[in-house]
Amino acid sequence: MPAIRRCTRAMDAAAVGSIVVEVMDAAHELTIHAPAGVVVEFVHCGDRASGAALPHA
Repeated sequence: MPAIRRCTRAMDAAAVGSIVVEVMDAAHELTIHAPAGVVVEFVHCGDRASGAALPHA
């Protein structure tokens, strides 16, 4: 999560996009400040394997 926070701080204010972060549950969500055009979404994997809750592109 620290790396994601560093990346969002380095983004241009005009950046647009989305960031999907997989965490175990809501208790593991941290605030990520991103430019207004960047949506940050958390998905919860619970007991499933890492990557299981992420959308497939």
